[in-house]
Amino acid sequence: MCVFFFVWSWNEFLYPLVLLISNDQQTVPLGLSVMQGQYTSDPTAMSAAALLGVIPMIVFFLVFQRSLTRGVTAGAVK
Repeated sequence: MCVFFFVWSWNEFLYPLVLLISNDQQTVPLGLSVMQGQYTSDPTAMSAAALLGVIPMIVFFLVFQRSLTRGVTAGAVK
């Protein structure tokens, strides 16, 4: 559950968009949407920012991969 909650809160978009007053504590999707301009967009900067935003999730998954697999297979026994 910890892995799923971490991924869910890391990718949150609507609540921070509505509730946060300052831009100091934005989530990754909200920060990416702020980076994109109304008329211009830099695809290389957006790709680099998205890659940097995904790296903590990948590291978190790799750390907890064994317990995640154990939890999924525990519920699959007949």
